[in-house]
Parts: sequence; C-alpha cells; structure tokens
Amino acid sequence: QRIIRQEEISLFKKNVLIVNTADRELVDELALCMFLKHNIGASYIYEAEDFIHSPLATIRNAIALCGYGGWFTDQALANLFSTWTENIVLAAKRGVK
Repeated sequence: QRIIRQEEISLFKKNVLIVNTADRELVDELALCMFLKHNIGASYIYEAEDFIHSPLATIRNAIALCGYGGWFTDQALANLFSTWTENIVLAAKRGVK
C-alpha cells in the first residue's frame, strides 16, 4: 500500500530531499515524477534493481541506487552504506542538475 500519495506529495516543500531505502511500492511514483519535474530543487533518492522501466528513469533529480542483495558481510554492508551516504550528502550539497 502506498503511504506517499499525491495528497502527501502536495505538502512537500519545493526543495525537499527524499531518501527511500525501503520499498518503491510505498510511493506513488507517477505523482512524484510530476512533482520532481516542476520542482527542480527537490530530489528523490531510491533503491532500485530496474532503472530502465521506472517512471523515474528520465527524471534528472531522481537518483537511483542499485541494491546489492548478495553482499551481506558486515564489511561489505559498511562499505556500501558509506558509499551511499557519501553520494547522498554530495548530491544534497551540490544540488541535482
């Protein structure tokens, strides 16, 4: 069930940064696409296995991160989370262009 729908999206600030590491099905991606197209200062960072067939694929301020389900050692996960965090912070500081 979607918990972030058009109703919630309409309440977002124009420069919101949304990080979704849970489940893409929780977000109404079509409504979010419309919001992101009209609010270039906003960003959406999400985990996805299929980058091509997502409605977010052509949205410049939507950043897809590839999940690595096979990497479950403590060190691999620590490295992965560190890289994700660095990329998210860098994107937030620079702004998505």
